[in-house]
Amino acid sequence: MFKVLAAVLHLGNVVFAEGANEAAKLVEDESDSTRLKDSESSRNASLNIVADLLGCTAKSIEKTFLERAINVGGEALTTPLDMKKAANSRDSLSMLLYSKLFDWLVSKINSSLKEDSQMQHHQHQQQPERRHPSQPKAPPALMCIGILDIYGFECFETNGFPQFCINYANEKLQNHFIQFIFSKSLSLSLSLSLSLSLSLHTYTPRIVSNLVYREGTTGIY
Repeated sequence: MFKVLAAVLHLGNVVFAEGANEAAKLVEDESDSTRLKDSESSRNASLNIVADLLGCTAKSIEKTFLERAINVGGEALTTPLDMKKAANSRDSLSMLLYSKLFDWLVSKINSSLKEDSQMQHHQHQQQPERRHPSQPKAPPALMCIGILDIYGFECFETNGFPQFCINYANEKLQNHFIQFIFSKSLSLSLSLSLSLSLSLHTYTPRIVSNLVYREGTTGIY
């Protein structure tokens, strides 16, 4: 897991330059030129590290970044990529690695929790149950972990409709979470007669939400 995360980070250090005929090429790291192990190594230090972490050759990754293979009439042809497309290939690999790692981690956690839950259920069935006849039978313990993974707020020099939608969704999720958590905390504190100076409105920004709809005013919709 940590090797994949490290590979994703090092991929961010792989930089491209413009070569002949606008074709992209890797920026060589001269400080790493003496560390070439074989013909499958690269002169880019970060790419060599990525290859070692992922268990493949640096040349194979380099070829994936700089070329695109197409099939024309049953014949395989390769065309060079420009700097922008090469950077997109690098970023796509980073996102794919991170996405697959996240799915794998969730799968492992679910599998572990399922096994623990089944074990507890099996032990619960073997042990004699001590309860009053009128008392309902307790269900077996369920183990779970809830994960909320949302996009971060975006603010660019020029913001478009995608940024508006992302920030609007984030505000709604954040406000729902804060209202739910803090409201329960406030209710519990008040029930215990605790004096609090916490204001819930302080933690609920609605900059984008108010543009769409605000009670008593006219919004976009």
